[in-house]
Amino acid sequence: RFLLTLWNTHVFFTTYAAIDGFEATAPAPDVTDRPASDRWILAELAALVDTVDTALDTYDVSTATTRLERFAGDLSNWYVRRNRRRFWKAAADAPEDKRAAYHTLHTCLTTVAQLLAPLTPFLAERLWQDLQVSQDGDAPVSVHLTTFPEAPDTWRDEPLRAAMATARRVVELGRQARNDSAVPVRQPLARALVTVPVAERAGLQSLVPDIAQELNVKAVELSDGTGDLVERALKPNFRALGPVFQKQAPVVAAALSACDPTEAARIAADLDAGYATLVVDGDEVTITPDMVEVVETPQTGWAIASEGSTSFALDTELTRDLRVEGVARELARAINDQRKAAGLELTDRIEVVLAVTPESLDEELAAAGHYDTLAGEVLATAIHRAPVADGTPIDLGDVGAAQVALRS
Repeated sequence: RFLLTLWNTHVFFTTYAAIDGFEATAPAPDVTDRPASDRWILAELAALVDTVDTALDTYDVSTATTRLERFAGDLSNWYVRRNRRRFWKAAADAPEDKRAAYHTLHTCLTTVAQLLAPLTPFLAERLWQDLQVSQDGDAPVSVHLTTFPEAPDTWRDEPLRAAMATARRVVELGRQARNDSAVPVRQPLARALVTVPVAERAGLQSLVPDIAQELNVKAVELSDGTGDLVERALKPNFRALGPVFQKQAPVVAAALSACDPTEAARIAADLDAGYATLVVDGDEVTITPDMVEVVETPQTGWAIASEGSTSFALDTELTRDLRVEGVARELARAINDQRKAAGLELTDRIEVVLAVTPESLDEELAAAGHYDTLAGEVLATAIHRAPVADGTPIDLGDVGAAQVALRS
């Protein structure tokens, strides 16, 4: 799987590099001028070089290959997936940004080829030939004639690595919250509240837009907590209560179960500090964390996922505008699936004939500019809003339906 992941990333790069005429020998933007995602993956690359170099010095092939596999996953499943629109868009739209993306991915792949040379010599050679020899007449004719790579200081950025690790942890909680609420990622949502340890807040601030984009949320806010968004109840643990309170255990358990949400929240906060107190039949008793389970129920309209001191609260209320935007994204997915099924090339332009019902939904999509965005997403030179005799149906749920046909 590792080799397939790496190869697919290589194919992605070479495909779009050929389309855009990328030249690896052209001057690369300074690392400090590149977006955070570029600087992060180069920082990860620097750590990879260090780990593989140290491991191979002691013939520790397992550590070297494990770290290479993890980097290939990060490169494909996070960097490329998060940045693929930078490769898709026209060079004229943001030439420096696109050049930075190409040089960053090219650097990662060529460096990985050098690191792999002692381990998978033939694959490493193929990568080197495609990425370097075909681009640079002065490049060594074989990866096996190059020196082992060294990471320059400009790649290193430990605070950014830590911040991105936090951001990815938050994203995983966001996905969990979406799954729990049964709201698909393709459906835009209005906002989310994120709570992280105080020491991680400053570093995460610059990556908030990445979190919002990854989870398809309009606004992500760093919050001091999600306590106001959940109601708490207490579930007594008789196995822990019995040995301590003996005959009084049922009475203490009943008192715990009877706590209202406010009192339950107070006890939960005290338990986080070590223990809580509760008045039972006029006497104050001490409750420890093992004696009770704190059950949290999100308020209506919110989905919450948490892990330790990190939490993600998702506002699941769907306005009409959000639902219409979700329809536009579903149309883009369906049309791109049809492009793929038709065997169209990445550069092939099409015209789309589209009939959306009810008519009010069609008008809302047009008024909000979603058809213009859709054209760019599916490489369409025109979208014709007209009846379709030979169209493919698209189910838009309880919002409506569509028929679509592609014309070359």
